[in-house]
Amino acid sequence: MPHTTSIAYFVNDHVTGFQCNIGLITDGKKQWQKYYNYPHMGVGFYHSGLGNDQVYGKVNALFFYFDRMFLKNKRHINLGNRISFGLGYINKRFDMVNDYYDVAIGSKLNVYINYSLEGTVRLAPKIQMKLGLGFSHMSNGRFFEPNKGLNLVTSLVGIQYAIKEPTQYFLPEYQDNEVTEKNQVMVMGAWGQKQISRRFSDRFSVEALSAEYSHKVSRTGWLGLALNTYYDPSLKKELSLDSITASKSDLIRVAVNLSYELKMGKVSYVIQPGIYLKNSYTTPGIFCNRIGIRYQINRHLLAGITIKAHWVAIADFIEWGIGY
Repeated sequence: MPHTTSIAYFVNDHVTGFQCNIGLITDGKKQWQKYYNYPHMGVGFYHSGLGNDQVYGKVNALFFYFDRMFLKNKRHINLGNRISFGLGYINKRFDMVNDYYDVAIGSKLNVYINYSLEGTVRLAPKIQMKLGLGFSHMSNGRFFEPNKGLNLVTSLVGIQYAIKEPTQYFLPEYQDNEVTEKNQVMVMGAWGQKQISRRFSDRFSVEALSAEYSHKVSRTGWLGLALNTYYDPSLKKELSLDSITASKSDLIRVAVNLSYELKMGKVSYVIQPGIYLKNSYTTPGIFCNRIGIRYQINRHLLAGITIKAHWVAIADFIEWGIGY
């Protein structure tokens, strides 16, 4: 799905590839596992072309995945979805001398994200056929320029084999151990690096501080607000390109984001669309969105990786954070 004409111009072939996964079926020992209908969790490997082997090369990705069915697992025909998050290695990247046509990616190592809608047909007690439609995104979060990113929309067909009949994994008895807290307040500090243009070799460190409140709106969903403050030295360079002299206060950005967190045990996925309240460099616009994954280390501490972007998917930088 080339989102710029410069990428579309060199796409001359269909994207074809394969994917292998291995995982475990949850058994309902945790409350969220039964709520999500005993999902599968595991690791996978993905390989495909990118529409032009000479310019864009091929991608290999290693990822963690979360796979759930919407209907009861005993049904012969079912429908579900999958979320995957990991690292993708692209064997070609932008190079001023050898590959200057590739303005999509400036690094070989990138973040890999996939969301798929899947249908299953049970062929035997342990064998299912899968059909689906998937969306994949790869980028480096502007750690290297260029970073327009690569988006793939693919249809899929596959076979899934279970070592023993899946329904035998489920616990016959279930005890409710649902978390009783309805509100959470969190403070998180984060750090990242970015490059603002392939014309400059400078890399800038960005620091972020977030305060977040959310309320439990379902068994696994939390809705709230986040106030995010960024200290971004790259803005001095950006403003100087527009012939504006930057002060220290111009290097500070403040944003407010709506927050939705989907918790799956210790792991949670976070989506935060937002707008700037303070931003001296207005070229990217007022919208600043965040999407990421968090891991609950213990009752109070958590770690997270978040991609901060402008508009829908123009990456600003990747945040590595620790929160309380």
